[in-house]
Amino acid sequence: MNPADSVVAGSISKSFTALAVMQLVEAGTVDLDTELSQYLDGFSGRRTSPTKPTESIWTSARLTASSSFDPA
Repeated sequence: MNPADSVVAGSISKSFTALAVMQLVEAGTVDLDTELSQYLDGFSGRRTSPTKPTESIWTSARLTASSSFDPA
């Protein structure tokens, strides 16, 4: 393996991200009931779903992959 080689992490990164977020919750730094836009500068924090276009994306929704966020 070389430094230029890529490694496909797949969905395993979701577990590490969730663990890190929950550690921040435990430390009192992050609140699961807060809009995600409070933690990400430049992020609108709105759903891209045509059925719920004005609904906010909460931090807890990103941990369950249920925010309807379309990264494209």
